[in-house]
Amino acid sequence: MEDTDLNIEKTAMAAGHPFPRCFSEELLVMEKGEGVYLEDKEGKRYLDFAGGIAVNALGYGRADLAEIVARQMKKLPHISNLFTTGPALELGRKMVKGGVFQAVQFLNSGSEANETALKFARLYAQRTRGNDSYNLLCFHNAFHGRTMG
Repeated sequence: MEDTDLNIEKTAMAAGHPFPRCFSEELLVMEKGEGVYLEDKEGKRYLDFAGGIAVNALGYGRADLAEIVARQMKKLPHISNLFTTGPALELGRKMVKGGVFQAVQFLNSGSEANETALKFARLYAQRTRGNDSYNLLCFHNAFHGRTMG
């Protein structure tokens, strides 16, 4: 079935489109990206101010990065956080050696990082101020991930 045969609205609803249209009434279907631009099915280009929600901050269509990623995918694409890798150990060592951090913890996502930061903040507050200390500050109407934290 060709894309042109699809009813985008019905398909998005049936497929359980992961993101409700909370930013726009129009459902934009992107086809490709180049540099800092995204392009939809009709060829209209959009400046991607968000960098693909920060994960594409280096741009789209980068042959040099694609080559590096392809090499890593052949070697070790992903492992559980039950294990570590040499590059992760080296980066952690450099971060601790710089004197800013005493320890580092690498996580799988920004949501996990936020949840972990909240847990550490609550633990610290409870240890230094008692069990009744649990209030947290956050920016109003800001994006902090798709978790309760």
